[in-house]
Amino acid sequence: MIGAVVLCQVACSSLALLACLGMNQNLVRTIAQFDVDDLRHLSKTTVFATLLGAILATVIFTGVQAEMGFQLDVTLAEMLPAFLLAVPFSVVSLMTAGYMKARGRPASAVLQESGLTALIAAVIVLMPFQPQSLTVSGKIGAAYLFASVLVAVLGLLRVRAVAAPTVAHVGGISLWSYIRESNPFLVTALANFLNANFFVVIIAIQLGQVEAGILRAAERLAMLVSFALVAINAVYPRYFAQLFYQGDHEALYRKYLESARYSALLSFPFFAVIVCFPKAMLATLGGGVVVGAFALQILALGHFVNAATGSVGPLLNMSGNQHTVRNVTILMLIAGVPVLWVVSAGGIHNAAIVISGLLVAQNVVLLQYARRRLWA
Repeated sequence: MIGAVVLCQVACSSLALLACLGMNQNLVRTIAQFDVDDLRHLSKTTVFATLLGAILATVIFTGVQAEMGFQLDVTLAEMLPAFLLAVPFSVVSLMTAGYMKARGRPASAVLQESGLTALIAAVIVLMPFQPQSLTVSGKIGAAYLFASVLVAVLGLLRVRAVAAPTVAHVGGISLWSYIRESNPFLVTALANFLNANFFVVIIAIQLGQVEAGILRAAERLAMLVSFALVAINAVYPRYFAQLFYQGDHEALYRKYLESARYSALLSFPFFAVIVCFPKAMLATLGGGVVVGAFALQILALGHFVNAATGSVGPLLNMSGNQHTVRNVTILMLIAGVPVLWVVSAGGIHNAAIVISGLLVAQNVVLLQYARRRLWA
């Protein structure tokens, strides 16, 4: 049951991310860049991305039914249609979240992008009054679909609330040129998605599912260290875009240092707790994963360095250097796969060193690019 839910949720999130084509992130740069509230960009891109999401979901559903219709797990077969129906609404949530980041509403944006849909769905599933005609898996699917619709509607209402009374228009940006301009954001997002999931597959092949599960648990805990950076990355990009296009590079540098300082300060307590008490932290997930304590410490160090470098990725993205971020992310993915394949055969500690090292290397390279292109 849990595996089917995770698979359906990953499918829904992946299709929504793909349908956005990176335009949700480019909205932050475009709107903040011109300091206007241009709803034309939001409406055009959202309609196009929503239609694309519906098409992708239909293609996936048709393909699954054609290839596996008689062999599909019953639980998965009951949930998958509802999760696929939720894809267009997830697209709307992602697009409106990008708009709200540009308008200085990071808290609402982060909620829409991450946990709000799952939280509402969980509350619905746990409610005492449930329709008796649905199975458990059917209830989960229906709850997720309802939650996706609700979050999308809330996002649209929020956009209406924060939009300015008078709307300025940038003009001259066609939908197709905007899509091409957004492609680096999409490729970067997909590469990061593969970085977060494909490495686990390699470890499972090399070391087995048990070791892969232990390392995955350690990785999830280590991500707590850079949790503050996630929040900061929702706040600062609009300021980076505004300052860059105003030509105030000195203020841009100060704003970047501010993001790095806040990120490091907020991340250090989590880093210290994990480094000092790794076994106790892992024990909260079960006694079987405690053997990954040293791997947890290694991964936590990588995430702390990631947090300490601040919002360097968004800085480059918002200053017109999104192609650099894309290229570096792809390079690290290509380099990481063979290295991890060879080194991980020595155990989860070696695998943790590779994963942490790649994260640090990516941030150091991006930081050097930022210094050369923005402050040289």
